[in-house]
Amino acid sequence: MYRLVTAPASEPVLLPAARTQCSIHEDDTSYDTKLQQAIYGARYQFEKDCPNIQLISATWCLDLDDWPLYNKRRNCHILLHKEPLIAISYIKYYPNGETELSEYSSENYDSDLFSYPGRILINGDFPDLNQDKLNNVQITFTCGYATADKIPGDIISALLLLIGHFFENPQQVMTGTQINELPFGYKQIVSNHIEDWI
Repeated sequence: MYRLVTAPASEPVLLPAARTQCSIHEDDTSYDTKLQQAIYGARYQFEKDCPNIQLISATWCLDLDDWPLYNKRRNCHILLHKEPLIAISYIKYYPNGETELSEYSSENYDSDLFSYPGRILINGDFPDLNQDKLNNVQITFTCGYATADKIPGDIISALLLLIGHFFENPQQVMTGTQINELPFGYKQIVSNHIEDWI
């Protein structure tokens, strides 16, 4: 299970771009609160539709109850289905009979930050775990684009389409709300990225 540890410090679309998208004069700040809500709603919707993509860099943790099923063998992979992968912070685990987390030495694994999904290559032995606990293995990592200008252009286009849509339909900018009608161009871009993911 993936768990968000540290949320992004900024949004992928800035207010000037949102104003332009919504045909608001660049000096008119009277709609900024509504635009911020639309920007947030667009990011939330895109990351919900494409959960493999992290737009602005954030820290996540992958919680596992056990080492991978093909454990007890050397040279196996743990896959991280979040992109782009920036760094593996650490791997921690509950040792057998212990209730405090221990860190798995970075000398026992290598990281592939360039492939998708990102991979952790284990080249050491797996220690025994405390079988009385859940989420025994916790892999903390950073992923996402460092700044908004690094995000692919088609994703920005999709976000702008959503921002315009949510600006005109602010009642849909609600976490957990079922949204039935989204711009076709947005759906097509999402579909392309889902195909790449699968």
